[in-house]
Amino acid sequence: MTCLSLVIIHGAGLIHRFNSFPTRVQLDVSYRQGIPLPAVTICPLHRFDVDRLKNLWLQTMGSIDTPLNSTEQYYQLADIIPIEELWSKIAYWDTEALFPMCYVGRGNHCKSVGIFQTVWTPSGTCFTYTSNLSTLSGHFNGLYLRLNISHKLNESKDFHQWKVSIHEVGVSPWLTSSQNYMEISSHYKNFPNRSRGGTYKSQYMYTRLRPKEFIRVNHQYQPCQSNSDAWSQSSCEMKCVEQAVISVTSCRLPYMVASSKLVPYCNRSFSVRQTEALVVQLTSENRNKLQCNCVETCTKIVYTYESESYNSDVDYNRIKIFYETALWVTVREMFSYSWIKLMCDTGNIFCLLLGVSVLSFFEMFVFFYDKMTISLCSIYQ
Repeated sequence: MTCLSLVIIHGAGLIHRFNSFPTRVQLDVSYRQGIPLPAVTICPLHRFDVDRLKNLWLQTMGSIDTPLNSTEQYYQLADIIPIEELWSKIAYWDTEALFPMCYVGRGNHCKSVGIFQTVWTPSGTCFTYTSNLSTLSGHFNGLYLRLNISHKLNESKDFHQWKVSIHEVGVSPWLTSSQNYMEISSHYKNFPNRSRGGTYKSQYMYTRLRPKEFIRVNHQYQPCQSNSDAWSQSSCEMKCVEQAVISVTSCRLPYMVASSKLVPYCNRSFSVRQTEALVVQLTSENRNKLQCNCVETCTKIVYTYESESYNSDVDYNRIKIFYETALWVTVREMFSYSWIKLMCDTGNIFCLLLGVSVLSFFEMFVFFYDKMTISLCSIYQ
């Protein structure tokens, strides 16, 4: 009876351990001849083309007394022009002018092996480049870009800046462009003694990538989506942020594409300001308070990078993104206690305790048999 109780107690413990889904991590490092490039999203610091914005303001207002701040021009126009139409009229659009030189690897022009896609984000007009070409490691491979803003630097426009975000292909830049990015800039510095003219100082940035792939196990305590891509999680997070904003402002901005089309656009500068401020809050310091409950994908690629830059006397920026080595690191989560091991452990303990119980029963039988035999013999004698 004692052995049977021990079998039940120990078996229940094994089943509980199995149901808790214990896991372990296995690290795999492989050498690859070609590594797919990540997606690269580039956003000018000025959300809109300031020259197009100024010209539209002059055409609409009919006055040469334009506000010095382009942001105020934008909000004044938002009271007159529907916001979606306004964004279309003042957005950056000419990728040939913005990226006059772009190569992947050695001699492959960007547009021959990939595509620039214009996307609207909380950061304004951005451009995401994706390529189907795998690249080798090393400084002379990867992606090379020359960045050239549309307006020229001078005494009144003394700097421009870019935000560069590196992320997994398929992930929307809606959030990444607002959270994880590098900055690269150009500055115009006047000559001393108030003489006319000046000099340029622009950054040339080298970015070394180290990819790491994470593969998780899907189970009830930490569920993940095994048959979906990275876009599904990104889309869920976008929709969560948009719904939180719309619940307060009752309107949306042109980049809010995940929400219902029945929600009207913000048509006044006050509602535009309020919506933009809420988006900034919810995509930065208050993001963890949203509780979006978006299920992560079971497979995710994370790009860690290290950047260094130096200044050159030109009016454009340059950036080179490349893999430091050809090593591909995979962090794989695995069950440390499978059902096969459960059956083996259960069988082992059952056989052990059952064997002990049979042996004890046999010994008890022999003991009582001997006692009875001795007693009967003494009676008959």
